[in-house]
Amino acid sequence: MGTARARGARTRIGLADIALALIMAFLVARSGRGAGELAGAASDAAHMLTDAASIVLALIAMRLSARPARHSSPTGCAATEILSAQATG
Repeated sequence: MGTARARGARTRIGLADIALALIMAFLVARSGRGAGELAGAASDAAHMLTDAASIVLALIAMRLSARPARHSSPTGCAATEILSAQATG
């Protein structure tokens, strides 16, 4: 699990990754449009957007898995990391 400081650092890195993926998706789409190669640039930009979505899903799973166990859920939400990894492929 790690300390709160380490979790905060991972969250900041994840948010920076999302921002970078969104910026790159925009730049690729824009440069492809300017170069007249819209199909290839659009598919690259869409791929970067799905990368950003998978990072968001991973951050949500990290947040949920850090929750403590309860009586109704003795393992807590630790399985969310596994489900997130399965969903993102």
